[in-house]
Amino acid sequence: MKTGNNFILVGSSAEKLFSQPVSGLKDGIVVTLSPSFGFISILRSFNSQSSRTWFYSTATNFLGGSAITGEKREAVVTKYSNKWLPEWTTRFSAIGAARVVDVTTTLHLALISSTGAVPGLKVGSLQQKAP
Repeated sequence: MKTGNNFILVGSSAEKLFSQPVSGLKDGIVVTLSPSFGFISILRSFNSQSSRTWFYSTATNFLGGSAITGEKREAVVTKYSNKWLPEWTTRFSAIGAARVVDVTTTLHLALISSTGAVPGLKVGSLQQKAP
């Protein structure tokens, strides 16, 4: 993804990158590169004893990915500031990664495939309307 003049790469790594050691089993990473692809910065996000991967990112630094700890699989969503400081994060039991999209600069959506109840989500009964 390109933001301003820089490039943002998201993914994961289980190796030391740019002098930053791995903290979990595999860390989610956000790498910022200059227009000439020179290294600017790296951000590692992790859970202890977990494999974390960022798969999706938006222009407002809204990231979607996954975390796997043993048999526990979670969709992870984190909103970062323009300085790449975490503003908030949430996790849901899921079968895969969270997919994210910006509706506006302040409204963000995440799509997850939940494996259980989602806290705070109330589901009413659906009624079919007559044709």
